[in-house]
Amino acid sequence: MAQIGLTEAEAREQGHEEVTVQRWTLAENDRAIAEARTEGMVKLVISRSGKLLGAGLLAPRAGEMAGMFGLMIDRGLPLSALAGLVLPYPTLAEAAKRAAGAHYTPKLLSPFTKRLIGLLKRLP
Repeated sequence: MAQIGLTEAEAREQGHEEVTVQRWTLAENDRAIAEARTEGMVKLVISRSGKLLGAGLLAPRAGEMAGMFGLMIDRGLPLSALAGLVLPYPTLAEAAKRAAGAHYTPKLLSPFTKRLIGLLKRLP
């Protein structure tokens, strides 16, 4: 188990009004499945501006993933840096990348995006 940066409650207490939480279970992680250790999850606490405020890990070897989150928080890197990270496959850290990517899914399926795709489909 590991906690890096702020918890969800701490982020709200410190004045981050619009905090988003993304979770990804190890039951959906290929490395965890291969090792038959699918209990656990990654929880990301994200600011309104898309910065990682904190991460909670309940996973085998959670401490090995903690450094990546510490670096992101210390350097103020956007969550997109984690979402776009190329990782070895399969690794437990992929769960963190998938949680970060899930943060952007609603934007990919926004009404504007759907209209734009509709217009592009009509082009010859």
